[in-house]
Amino acid sequence: MVVFVIPPQALSTLGAIPGAAVAALNSTYFANFGAELAVVSMLPMFFEETWGLTAAAAGLIAASFAFVNLVARPMGGLVSDRMGNRRFVMLSYMFGIGIGFVLMALLNSNWPLIIAIAITIFTSFFVQGAEGATFGIIPSIKRRITGQISGMAGAYGNVGAVVYLTIFTFVTPTQFFYIIAGGAFLSWLICLIWLKEPEGAFDEEYYVSSVDRMIEEQELAAAQAKPQQG
Repeated sequence: MVVFVIPPQALSTLGAIPGAAVAALNSTYFANFGAELAVVSMLPMFFEETWGLTAAAAGLIAASFAFVNLVARPMGGLVSDRMGNRRFVMLSYMFGIGIGFVLMALLNSNWPLIIAIAITIFTSFFVQGAEGATFGIIPSIKRRITGQISGMAGAYGNVGAVVYLTIFTFVTPTQFFYIIAGGAFLSWLICLIWLKEPEGAFDEEYYVSSVDRMIEEQELAAAQAKPQQG
């Protein structure tokens, strides 16, 4: 039997994480990055079957969803930095994801292919931008434990992809897009209730959080204890 021992310092640090804000950001990455991975996997088949394209043409068109990432994700972080309200940016992107996937759910062979491609790019812009906005706000939650919060959010993105692709095996593409839209709107609601604008998010100087002070006190106490032990 393997026993894992968690240091008390780690427990106290984890306990200081604002759970509601972290849960909200986990939900955003579940809904945006999870949706991205899931949609990229099924989109070629969707275009091929709906508009009767060849596999190569469908794959090329579907790739537009991923290529938008090169611009939209950095832009999401940039907008989060420049707007002066990271929470508002996060809410806007998540709502845009929901609208985009609702539009994709309405697509069928009666729609001109060029319009379908435009809607796909529009949706991708919000999906990728939301990912950038998520990591734009994470460092402001608790800067000393940015790595822990980032790791949790990233993990939920992969979990989202698995969950969405599992659901896709039981539904039609139209139903699938509605489900992903529902996930985005649910995340929007969670952020509306739980996500608060981080204190000192736009300060020029490093913001000393309660976690920072706690770590400093622990380090000071350890340094003072060493001479006594000697």
